Amino acid sequence: MRGVASDTSYEDSLAIKTGDRITLGQYAQQWRAKNSITGLNPLKPRTVMEYERYMKSTMSELAEMRLGSITADDVENWYLKTATRAPNQAAKAYSHLKTVMSDAVIKKLRTTNPCIVDRRNRRLETAEPQVPTRTQVSEMMDVAPEHLKALIELAAWGGFRKGELLELRRKDVNVMMKNGKPVTGKSGATLYEVSVQRAVTTHGGLRTVGTPKTNASKRVVSMPERSSVVIEKHFELMPDGSDVLLFPGPNPIKGAWDKHFGDTSFHETFDRIRKAAGYEGSFHSLRAFALTVYGETGATLAEIMRRGGHTRVETAMRYQRDLGTDFDRVTLLG
Repeated sequence: MRGVASDTSYEDSLAIKTGDRITLGQYAQQWRAKNSITGLNPLKPRTVMEYERYMKSTMSELAEMRLGSITADDVENWYLKTATRAPNQAAKAYSHLKTVMSDAVIKKLRTTNPCIVDRRNRRLETAEPQVPTRTQVSEMMDVAPEHLKALIELAAWGGFRKGELLELRRKDVNVMMKNGKPVTGKSGATLYEVSVQRAVTTHGGLRTVGTPKTNASKRVVSMPERSSVVIEKHFELMPDGSDVLLFPGPNPIKGAWDKHFGDTSFHETFDRIRKAAGYEGSFHSLRAFALTVYGETGATLAEIMRRGGHTRVETAMRYQRDLGTDFDRVTLLG
């Protein structure tokens, strides 16, 4: 029998036999179901969707193989082939695969974890997603419909995740206060802060409002003075009510301010905005832009992590980009 040592117990042998009968895709489905309802930190619906996509698309070949039959060579061959065309997706899928396989080893459905790809072949760092320039962000603001200008503004200068933005309500955006008085900027404009306490996800066509991605994602983000006029103009478009959504879709001007933006209509809407601005990146790249320009102010790593709602240093650093300002910095050295 594959991978069974001579001193393997009868119970362990039965477990490994089970691993030889079930496919990786079937076991991964069981793993997702179990980790969606149990534990101190169950998987978010959006995370479950991503893991499902990895199995059905990114590593469909492995998913159809028997759990106990997958070898290190199988994993490495899949990884290197996939990383050639989609390095970031390959690295993320590999990380998930390694977690699932570790669980299978703990459950004694396998004797070893086959995820031992040489780190020199791990390509997560080699292909950075496109990030807009300040000019492109400004152009997106110019071409965005009136009711979505604040969405682009908050994404690009506040660094919020899409699900956080689409669940923001009027009660979540407030005047910044200090010693009981409103805080104003250099020009005298009132400053605002955004409280992130919830997020909306879409799974199987069903929208669910829950907590943000991590505990650290519950945060209050101070917006720069440049955002004040955009926020105030957006308030003028909104009906009264503290629970009114800031960014329902796709056209709340006609009255539907109580319905969340659907995934399809959201991405179609943003596609039109970015194309009109001559930008090819994703909506999520606005978050990378926001945290990069915030880092350029001299913010510490801890401050960047807090603003972005990150719990891991590695994750926060992946959002830092080179915006081509080295010459400007060197001139400051004299």
